[in-house]
Amino acid sequence: MKTLFVCSLSKFSGKNVISIGLAKMFTKIGVKVGYFRPIGAFPIEYQGMLTDEDAIFFRKVLNLEDDLRDICPVVINSELIDKAFAQKGDNIFEKIKEAYKNLTSVDRDILIISGIGNIYGGDFLGLNEDNLITGFQGIVLAVEQYKSCEYETVDALLNAKNRLGDRLIGVVINMIPEARERYFKETIIPFLKNRGIETVGLIPYDSSLAAVSVKEVADILNAKIISSEDRMDRMVERLSIGAMNVESALKYFRRTPNKAVITGGDRSDIILAALETPTECLILTGSLYPEHTIITRADELGIPILLVESDTLTTVDKVETLFGHLDFRSESKIDKAYETVNNNIDIKRLSELIGIST
Repeated sequence: MKTLFVCSLSKFSGKNVISIGLAKMFTKIGVKVGYFRPIGAFPIEYQGMLTDEDAIFFRKVLNLEDDLRDICPVVINSELIDKAFAQKGDNIFEKIKEAYKNLTSVDRDILIISGIGNIYGGDFLGLNEDNLITGFQGIVLAVEQYKSCEYETVDALLNAKNRLGDRLIGVVINMIPEARERYFKETIIPFLKNRGIETVGLIPYDSSLAAVSVKEVADILNAKIISSEDRMDRMVERLSIGAMNVESALKYFRRTPNKAVITGGDRSDIILAALETPTECLILTGSLYPEHTIITRADELGIPILLVESDTLTTVDKVETLFGHLDFRSESKIDKAYETVNNNIDIKRLSELIGIST
């Protein structure tokens, strides 16, 4: 059995989309696939046990029969964090090794392993992804997202190569704007190849994969919905913070479609500006109700208003986690993830690099 770590080099790079797309694609061509998430970052109580949302999602989608306690043996929650900071050992690596042993005892061709969020994560536990890759003698497919300062994307890949050496078999560069695809194909990929890095996939930006529903946003914020509750299926692709003057806000909002605007309920000028531009929902912080005329106008336009207790920065942090996380209820994204991998990753070459026959 081959052990493939699919590792992010930065937060929200699309590792889960790539992982589920690869797993589905390998399965369709007759490769037996397992999934392992040694350390989960999205704790949830499920059937009387603490586990991870991603573990549930992958187990369900891939029709795996493995015990969830093996698929994700360690979950980061407040109790684990407190123990780590108090320097009280919790036999974390032993739990992970036992789970790995159980998963690799099953007849499979490949075990896809998903990390904690990025390749450097987990140091506070005394166990980062590099330790796991080395301990399980795994090989690595690194996923990095496009950054507007393109050299930062390249630097991240070069740093990964320096850190992982020959264990890094290939890279996928995700979320590339259409206007930059040719440049990456003609310039960046040859540059990386010359530095010993093989690019097996270039994936264009796809708003349908990046988007999350207003309902998902409301759920993670525990928000009170005060308008257009029947329009919670609207899809959010971007966040905008309404903290500027109204003239600047209008210019900014007009250039930013399919957005959620986060501002205080007392900023009537900002709220009205947002309502007259392509906005999917309003998130009002500090439990500040807007004027009644604003609620009426939002209902007329079919734009939900979410009222939350938290401040703006806390609210932004919570919502941003959604954009890097495939909710296990997001069934509509599974086929799209498969299509994305099928169209943009050289699965034949990747299989050769992994060492599995297809």
